Amino acid sequence: MDIKDLDRLTDELNQLRQSENWSGLAEKAREYIQTEPDLALVLRALVQALERLGRKDSEYEKTLGRLLELQDRVVETAQRLAQYFLEHGNKAEAVRHLEIALEAAAAERQYDKIEELWLEMVEQEPQNLDFFFRIAESLNSHKQRQRAAVLLQMLLPSAEERNDGPNRFRLLRRILEYTPKDPSLRDPLVETLRHLHPESTYMERVLDYTGIRGDRPLPEALAEVELFMNFLPGCYVRHPDWGIGLVKDLNMLDRRVVINFQKKRDHAMDVELAKTVIEPLPADDFRVPMETM
Repeated sequence: MDIKDLDRLTDELNQLRQSENWSGLAEKAREYIQTEPDLALVLRALVQALERLGRKDSEYEKTLGRLLELQDRVVETAQRLAQYFLEHGNKAEAVRHLEIALEAAAAERQYDKIEELWLEMVEQEPQNLDFFFRIAESLNSHKQRQRAAVLLQMLLPSAEERNDGPNRFRLLRRILEYTPKDPSLRDPLVETLRHLHPESTYMERVLDYTGIRGDRPLPEALAEVELFMNFLPGCYVRHPDWGIGLVKDLNMLDRRVVINFQKKRDHAMDVELAKTVIEPLPADDFRVPMETM
């Protein structure tokens, strides 16, 4: 189709829009699709007509799908498809298309659209932290650290409702990376750290020793907490050669930990070294022995 024909077609479609002749617009679009199946402006006209006519059916889905294949207005098209799938009870496809829309919005720096789509994703699948972190990191790469932090904070209430301490900690830690001087993160972090180790009285000693509850810079204090928290006495760990181990003692001042491994009893190690070679195990891990070692 040459430029003159394209201009004539555009005028025809616009006249039908202006007169709000949505049935006529749909028929005209279908007519041109027969000969020009990949012409985005015609496909968009058909989508608009079907929306105005209240006919969000398989033709609507197929037309939007073709626009998405053509990479036409990806953010808008994918968001429309997500809404279509939600209305038809297909949450998995809705989430997949919201992800496509959000990734495109981040790449195109459509910041207002990012917030709108982010809220939709939070409503549908708030536990998908890896995806949210990927979008946040994209914003960070575009020097939008504060925006990334604010968006991640929107996920905190959901993690609290699910009583999901590990993911709440992951969120707070990532928010702190983007806003290291935010004093409002201190209390939630301390509360979450306590929640992660409710049975360990030693955790309180770690919180005191590291100064995370005081005025010490929060990123610095948290780094030390994370170093020690995986070696609390009574916790289980795994070494690739020595097997499962029970932490017997932690000396924070000397930065030494004593672990009773299956193949190496009462072994003392530097905590920094232990961090690189030892895997912490949750209490409910199937590898943890039924009886105390």
